Order: sequence, then C-alpha cells, then structure tokens
Amino acid sequence: MHSGSSSNGVELLAEWTSKSAHDTYHQTDTFKATQAAARQVFASRPIQTFAGFSNTSRVFSAPVTEFVTFSLKRGVSMNAFQPLIKRLQAKLQGTPKFYGSSCAPVIDKPNVVQGVLGWESVQAHWNAVSSGPLKEIIDEVKKVADLWLVHAVLTQYKVPT
Repeated sequence: MHSGSSSNGVELLAEWTSKSAHDTYHQTDTFKATQAAARQVFASRPIQTFAGFSNTSRVFSAPVTEFVTFSLKRGVSMNAFQPLIKRLQAKLQGTPKFYGSSCAPVIDKPNVVQGVLGWESVQAHWNAVSSGPLKEIIDEVKKVADLWLVHAVLTQYKVPT
C-alpha cells in the first residue's frame, strides 16, 4: 500500500502487489504523464508512505476510511507496542458500524505504524472511541505513541494501462 500526501491536503492512496511493482510502474511513460499532471495539483513534493496491509477490501469499501499513523515515542520498542494494537483490533471486532481494520509497520520507518479502519461514518468512529473499552486501550496507546489521523471518503480510480 502506498499513500502520498501534500501540504495542500490532497491524499492519494494506491494499492500495489509489491513495492517493486510500484517502483517498476514509476519507470513507465504512463506514470511520467500522470506525475506531470499531478504537479499542477500538489503545492509541494508528496510524502510517500509504504505499508504492507492485509485484508483491506472491506476497509476500503466502507463509506468512510480512517487513516491513523502511530509514531512510537522515544524509547518505546515495536515489541512493546504491537500487543496494544492487537488488543485494540480485537476490541474493535463487533463494534457497531465498523467495517474492519489493518495495521502494518511503515517500510523504512521502524518506529511508525500505519492503520486503516473502515467506518459507516466519521460520527460512528467518534462514538466508538469516546468512552468504554476502546477509549481505555487508545489512552494506553497514547502513552507510548503519538497519533495522527484523518478520515476520507475514497473514490476508486483505475490507472489506464
């Protein structure tokens, strides 16, 4: 999975079979033409993030997708963080208006984990995490990681081949 964002708030998401497939595509004329067109939209060079998600079809077909970035605080290991994420994902199961989630370490950033979660609405997300067991786990996560999140309504676009 590849995500790109820019300072003007444009967020792009691309699903790749592998990072090498992404790199190969970047050598094509189609990509070069797309890149030239994109320069007109982006105010600055996009920031690229790669994460190996699994089971995302329900997440990305949800009416709203939450993208959350967990940046581990200084001195916190991924081994200490992963059990919290597993507990969070387990507690999310059965949550009303929740479509599913996937979390994965960001490639080339050993202290960053990217999460994607599907929701019926932004309000459904806030309702689920404002109190109770989910809030308790999220409060624990915040002790060991800084969180940044954004909600998006995704529109699928297939690159011409």
